[in-house]
Amino acid sequence: MITSYEFPNQWNWRLFLAITTEQEELSEILEYLNKKEGCSFDLDDESDVKPPCFVHEPDALNGVICLDEFTYTPKDIMLCVHELTHMMISISEINECPINFETTECWAYFMGNMIQMILEILNSYLDDEKKKNKKKRKKSSKVK
Repeated sequence: MITSYEFPNQWNWRLFLAITTEQEELSEILEYLNKKEGCSFDLDDESDVKPPCFVHEPDALNGVICLDEFTYTPKDIMLCVHELTHMMISISEINECPINFETTECWAYFMGNMIQMILEILNSYLDDEKKKNKKKRKKSSKVK
């Protein structure tokens, strides 16, 4: 199952977080975003990239951080920050706003705000998953 969230941002990009639970392929995630969110990711790309990853479509100003089976471990959080860094660098290059001493405050706020949003989304996502699993367990115990 794929779950997606769109991030508000100041760059006129459509930025998403996509979380998979069944190790979906990148092509499945991009197809999902194209259909569900009206994005225009290239589905013909034959690269071997697999989640976790950051993928973007620069001409359409679309980007997505893809995570698989997120469990909120320190490694999972590190992967979020890693992929977010790819996102930030891509946006900075495409918008011709380099990451340097003069722009460091702008980019530090962007990174901080994005990390906060990602962690809030992931907290909510994991809470929802726990509730779903609890309901499944209740149903299965009633069936016996």
